[in-house]
Amino acid sequence: MGSHNDALKSWFKAFADKHLKELAFLNLHYPNDIMVPTDLFRCKSLKRLYLGGVQLPANTGIIPCSHTFHELWEICLYRCILHEWDIENLLTCSPKVEKLSLVNSACGWPLQLHIRSHSLRCMLHWASSLEELAMVSTPCLERLILWRDDALQWSDCKKIKICSMPKLQVIGYLNPADHVLQIRDTVIKNDMKASAATVVPSVEVLAMTFRFGVHEEERMVPCFLKCFPSVKILHVKLVVYVHIVLRGGGQEWWHDVYSIARTQTNNEVNLEFWKDVGSIQCVRSSIKKVIFDDSSGEECELAFLSFIAQNANQLEEIYIIPSKNDLSAGSSLGNVINHFMSSILWASAYCRVQVCASAKNAWNYQMASDLSLYDPFGYIVSAITTASCPSLVHG
Repeated sequence: MGSHNDALKSWFKAFADKHLKELAFLNLHYPNDIMVPTDLFRCKSLKRLYLGGVQLPANTGIIPCSHTFHELWEICLYRCILHEWDIENLLTCSPKVEKLSLVNSACGWPLQLHIRSHSLRCMLHWASSLEELAMVSTPCLERLILWRDDALQWSDCKKIKICSMPKLQVIGYLNPADHVLQIRDTVIKNDMKASAATVVPSVEVLAMTFRFGVHEEERMVPCFLKCFPSVKILHVKLVVYVHIVLRGGGQEWWHDVYSIARTQTNNEVNLEFWKDVGSIQCVRSSIKKVIFDDSSGEECELAFLSFIAQNANQLEEIYIIPSKNDLSAGSSLGNVINHFMSSILWASAYCRVQVCASAKNAWNYQMASDLSLYDPFGYIVSAITTASCPSLVHG
């Protein structure tokens, strides 16, 4: 390891001397015990920094201001073991950074990050492990992306704390089963009334994922919606479960956890829930587009869509994407939706409803952090609108 360390020091010294604009340094092997030399902080001309499978220099206090990334615009940490001081050092040394992406990374104890940056515009937490993500002081933040990989059980963030983000426009995917949402000093709870202290009026694109029919999750959805009174685009993605393998006696059994969970929740579903939900400002006044992903056309899903259709005065478009786990869903869903449209009293004067095939292009963190996209979750609709899909029109 000593010779490796010497080589690393030599490389990073050369990187600094060559005035690199972009640096991608990836360790593709386990364990992630390669320590990046402190000469990294001498690479003052960097604009993009990608580090993977490494640890940042050991904490020795904040790096001196003379060792600053004057031009650094984007930081991506892939499969890294991080500590809070690592992020603090990087952000303190990067006065112009606009993007910070944590991808498949994990945080050491304490499992929390407190983000402070006066330039950061996009924070991406992608399939990483974290107990708490607190956006303490991020006055320029426009986008907060949270993505859990269901194949990685440890990839999650338990608590999302929003303190000072007056420019936040995009947030998701929020999951009431996994996330405790705190706005300023208030933890959002069931049946809580909206107030000036619990709303983020700047958000226009909201993405949520949850299980319909699971009352503990479903009852929190209105609470989350009330926190974002100006939402124009609402994405709803049903939770997709993965296969699990049970081993024993030299044999393996595969179980579809998605199907098991769905069967159980359907037996317990309270179809009257959405009929009893009161007024929600974003639904009543601002939502124009709803994208409903992974639908099977079940009654609990239609109850939610009925609530939206009967209360959203500005609603113009609904896109419904059939379940990827039910090959027959696409052929039958159109008939279900057609019947659904004719059986309810719409609040808006005109709305187009489109039932379409699943998008072929998988979402990725580069797409999610692309600041040129108004709606980073809209990859589904973008793929759909290039194909031929029948539309159903109300109005």
